[in-house]
Amino acid sequence: MKKENRRKKTIKYISLLLCILIVIQTAVIPSSAKKNRNKPGWKKENGKYYYYFKNREIRDGAVKIKGKNYLLSLDGYKITPKIMQEQLDKARSPKKVMGFGGYKISKKRAANIQSEISKINKAGYDLGFILLDPVSGKGISYNSDGVFYSASSVKGIYIAAIVADNPKILTTDRYDIDAVLKKSDNAAYFRLRRKYGTVPIYKWCEKSDVDPAIGYENFASYSPRQLAKLWSTNLMYFYSGGTGGQLASMYESPNISTIHTTLGTKYRTRTKAGWIGDSKAHSTTDGGIVYKGKKGNRPIIIVINSNIPDNHNMLNNLVYKLNKAHDSMMENEY
Repeated sequence: MKKENRRKKTIKYISLLLCILIVIQTAVIPSSAKKNRNKPGWKKENGKYYYYFKNREIRDGAVKIKGKNYLLSLDGYKITPKIMQEQLDKARSPKKVMGFGGYKISKKRAANIQSEISKINKAGYDLGFILLDPVSGKGISYNSDGVFYSASSVKGIYIAAIVADNPKILTTDRYDIDAVLKKSDNAAYFRLRRKYGTVPIYKWCEKSDVDPAIGYENFASYSPRQLAKLWSTNLMYFYSGGTGGQLASMYESPNISTIHTTLGTKYRTRTKAGWIGDSKAHSTTDGGIVYKGKKGNRPIIIVINSNIPDNHNMLNNLVYKLNKAHDSMMENEY
């Protein structure tokens, strides 16, 4: 009898719990809260900010949200300068063509890129490069910490730094800025350096997680990793709108740029190259952004540093093959 009473009490207890659970699921959560779960907006998850569009839809690449530009990852979270720096920290440094950030480059494609490097090596020169797709976090690198003379490639960083620091100079010094970005005019560059000094580029380097000493001299020496980080800061500034957006368009038609020459007829590019071939220094270096995707909403960063003495043609095939590798990288990623 006692056992039977215990059994009945247990059944009643379980029934009561089930009723409570049903009430929690149906009555405790108001209908307005249910609707809010699908309401568009930012949500912080695992330390990252995700933007959910209608019905929890996620998007990737460059998007405009409430009038502001953002760069979203394949998973829908906001890409910040720190995230891009962390992505670039994963780039491999050996003199070997390697994928990073989860990209496993095929032996055939790596050998195809290596063949261009070998041609340059046989001519007696060295180089390093990084390609980064911030949206996926994947990339390709070779000798990413090799240090090379910047030549005029540093001008593209300096201009962004001084305009971000003092936006009105895009109007007051527009002639010199245009001359530096389009013609790599040294006289215009030196005028701007004398006028605005080293503080803006020092701060730009710090923001980019790069040694600020790079900014002290008119022309620097840096690695592909450092140049890519500096360009990642340029990229975020260009997306900030306002003066950043206005300045960005001035990088689109340089008189010399391997990246622009090779890819500029198909994609929008924003680049700044450098070159020198005298007795004091050798360099052919190029860096910038290539806007891929259906509407140019998939930016990638490409930088190539070398000690080739003033010969951008030697890098054209390398840029072409790196871009083709990125095409394959994007296949089947959804």
